[in-house]
Amino acid sequence: MARTTRKPAARKDVAQDVTDLIIAALEAGTVPWQRPWASAGSLPRSMATGKVYRGINVLLLGLYSDLAGYSSPWWGTYKQIAAQGGQVRKGEKSSTVVLYTTFDKDEVTSTGETVTKTIPLLRSFNVFNADQADGLPAKFTTPIELPGTELERIEHAEAVVAGYIADGPKLTHGGDRACYSPRMDAVSMPELAAFTSAEAYYSTLFHELTHSTGHSSRLEREGIIGEGHAFGDTTYAAEELVAELGAAMLCATVGIEQAATIPASAAYIANWLTALRNDKKLVLTAAKHAQQATDLIAPPAVTAEAEDGEVAA
Repeated sequence: MARTTRKPAARKDVAQDVTDLIIAALEAGTVPWQRPWASAGSLPRSMATGKVYRGINVLLLGLYSDLAGYSSPWWGTYKQIAAQGGQVRKGEKSSTVVLYTTFDKDEVTSTGETVTKTIPLLRSFNVFNADQADGLPAKFTTPIELPGTELERIEHAEAVVAGYIADGPKLTHGGDRACYSPRMDAVSMPELAAFTSAEAYYSTLFHELTHSTGHSSRLEREGIIGEGHAFGDTTYAAEELVAELGAAMLCATVGIEQAATIPASAAYIANWLTALRNDKKLVLTAAKHAQQATDLIAPPAVTAEAEDGEVAA
């Protein structure tokens, strides 16, 4: 009897899977980074740690919630939900979150010397929303109340802005254009009264402030410190995606709904589709830079930790 050899399972391409999800949303006319992260009005949180997810996982879980209509911001693995006394309902489909990790690998050089290299590794995990399970404690099924009134939440946004520009870019108001000048290290904004809502004003302001974090005195992103980039090229697309994601993260951080800062025109969506199809790591990298920018503008009081499959990337 002939002996058969089982082929090893193909390695999952996490970056491509994430990019395909974003592309599918864009093709359907949805711009994921121009929508509230969660219908519950808060950043997605880990059931195991109580902390918010970060980076690309904020975008992914917000998109999953939007598509499926989940109202809870709480997420957990199958085992974590069981540990809380819950049970994922039969037939429910999991959502994917990712984690950047590293591992050390010894290599022998041409001279016979053994050197240790740190290799980056992107892993994925499956999680479920609290709305997909029964028997969970009330804290996971009751919407999280954002602190204070709408006015106080806007004051919170003002406090975040003031804290950042105190030792950051210059902020001026006037005219009809919102922009950031790397040469002047200055953000220009129309007056608040020129906007249709306070949310639109802060969304736009956070977009431009995110750009400013790329200045040579801060995070030194190529899209800001480089020269000659134009609409449609990869560097321009990457920097605009960082700014859009940063604006959305900051709006969620201060507790206001994000308003679109750039109209989702056919040309705009087509440009993103081209950029994403040409670079499967674009959205992952942009989310990483956006999280760094968000942390610089609004330093987190508590940082998420990755433990037992919890993902903070």
